Amino acid sequence: MKLPSPKHTTFNRILELYHSGHRQEHPCTCGPASISLVAQALGCEKKPESAWLAPELSRWVPVEQFTTKRGMALHEAHFTTEMVYSHDLEVQLRRAFPENIALFKADLEEAASREDLGLVMNFTQDHALSQPMQGQGSPHFSPISGYDSETGEILVCDVDFEIPAPYWISIERAFESMAFINPAFKMPRGWLRIRRRK
Repeated sequence: MKLPSPKHTTFNRILELYHSGHRQEHPCTCGPASISLVAQALGCEKKPESAWLAPELSRWVPVEQFTTKRGMALHEAHFTTEMVYSHDLEVQLRRAFPENIALFKADLEEAASREDLGLVMNFTQDHALSQPMQGQGSPHFSPISGYDSETGEILVCDVDFEIPAPYWISIERAFESMAFINPAFKMPRGWLRIRRRK
């Protein structure tokens, strides 16, 4: 297996936590599970998935739906993460509009060399895994834990409890899997750029 990145980067710490068994606890909590994994890799306090589902957040987002009816949309994961880690993390939302593939590559290059930056994709798992598309393509969140600039591939630490190991996919396929439109909001999915504040 290819090495994910130089030692001591966030990518490596994500991979270590993933191999220790970090996976989503419920079918619809891939967002909180992914962000929790990245936050821990960045040296933040471990927070349970329930922190993203706290009743006090229901004033702004429908948290009661996130474990029973559907997972979070990208903007909901963005907002709730800012609430959960209000003083520790800066979170930026990036949409997979066609012109943003260069931005995705730039974020990958930067995250691969830093200790204070992580990336979480919101993507269609069926397309990423080259599986037949079912429904909306199995919308999903998972963190990135490696980048190979020579092959143009990224390593995905998929928090799906049915997937036993990380997998490499091309940047193009990853971006395509994020570019599918979320029909509820009429916008493409994308990724979160998560930075640990000093």
